[in-house]
Order: sequence, then structure tokens, then C-alpha cells
Amino acid sequence: MGLPEGAGVVQLDRLSAVGHSGPMHTRRIGDLDVFPIGMGCMQLSGRRMLDHRDRAIATIFRHGNDKIFPLFLKTAGEICEGEVREISEKKNINMTEEAHLEIVRKKTASFLACALQTGALIWGIEPGKAEALGRFGTFFGMAFQLIDDCLDFTGEEREFGKTLGSDLEEGVYTLPVIHCLASGERDKVVRILYSRSHNRRFSMLREALEKSGALDYAMEKAREFIAMAKRELEVFPPSEFRASLDQLAGYVLERKK
Repeated sequence: MGLPEGAGVVQLDRLSAVGHSGPMHTRRIGDLDVFPIGMGCMQLSGRRMLDHRDRAIATIFRHGNDKIFPLFLKTAGEICEGEVREISEKKNINMTEEAHLEIVRKKTASFLACALQTGALIWGIEPGKAEALGRFGTFFGMAFQLIDDCLDFTGEEREFGKTLGSDLEEGVYTLPVIHCLASGERDKVVRILYSRSHNRRFSMLREALEKSGALDYAMEKAREFIAMAKRELEVFPPSEFRASLDQLAGYVLERKK
């Protein structure tokens, strides 16, 4: 099994883990907007997806790597836990930064960590370095999501690829909002969040996040995670592979979509 095939297995595993959230709310998976258009359609797509996933997992067994499958099970469980926790925390104005970051770790970062570790295990990299790649994926995924949280307020829709303020409309409060709620602007932000006008609520909240420094705070957190990710690459000698991951980490902080 080559690296692209292994990555495909990881993606199918993630899709199967989050697929059940479809009937509850609209969500974005990769470049696709998934809408709750009927249980029958969801069941049909679910059967197709699971069929592809089962064939992919069978490939793992053929190659006899008994370390990958437990990793998949652990990751699928974490993704599901993250999804459920996010749903339970919707519209919670008392949500803590720690709780949000744990959701991000389970829902997004664990998937990227699994993808990198799977590739490392397939190629027979020594365990310590495989674990370092997993940690790189975790920190990279944390930063990626925090940048996403910021772009949901500051990005250009054509570049970003989704409607700005979509998390807010779903009642998902991301790090900039959570940080602002913990500041002296809390009362003002609460009033904005409870406003019935979407356009007015979004523009007023974006202004509050900018003035309070909440967006800058989230960006700084993302930089910290990228610095941690890059440090994990130090166990590898200089190479095209290491340089590629290092450049990818740097790109996350500059991305607009």
C-alpha cells in the first residue's frame, strides 16, 4: 500500500466518523457542502462510503500492519467525541477556551495526526519519529482550525470557499468569540449574539472582535501551534521531505482559503 492509498483510507475513515452529523446540520467536509436532504439519501451515501472504507481497511489487513488499525479506531472515536461535544456546546456563552481547543484537537487535529502517522507506519519509520509526525499533525491541525476561525470573520468569501459567519449562524462559538466573551466586552458581545438580525449581528461582532484584540489573540495562538509543529520536525535530518512539511506549516499562517 502506497502513501496516497493510505491517505485515502484515513479520509474515508474520517468521513464515516462524521457522516452521522449530516441530518442534524449542514457542514463542510473538504471542498464539499453536505446538506441534510433526506434520510434515504444519507443512508444511500452512507452505504457507499462504508463500502469503500471497508475495502480500504481490508487493504491494511493485507499488508499486516497491526499498528494502523488501532490508530484508526482511536481517531474515529475522537472525531465522534469532538462532533458530539461541539453540538452540545452550541450557543454556550460560558464555553471555555480549553473546551474549545479540546474539540478542535479531537475533531480536526486528530485526523491530521492519524494521516501523518499512517504514512510513517506504512513506510516503516521508527516509532519515535512516527510519533513526532503525529504530534506535528496535531499542532498543524490546531493552527489550521484557528486560522479558519479567524477567516470566518475576516476572509473574502470567494477565496475562503464558504459563507462568512457560518459558524456563528450555526451557534458554534470559535476562539475569537470565546476570548471576547471572557473580556470586558462580554456584555456587549452577549447582546450582539442574541440579536435577531444576521447581517447586523455579524458586522457588529466582527468590529467587537477586532477592537478587543480577540482576532489577534487567535492568530497568535495559531503561531504558537505552528512553532510547536516545526519543533517536532527537528528529529529528522535536513531533507526535501522535512523542508516540504516546514513550508506547509508556514503556509497555514498565510492562507486566505
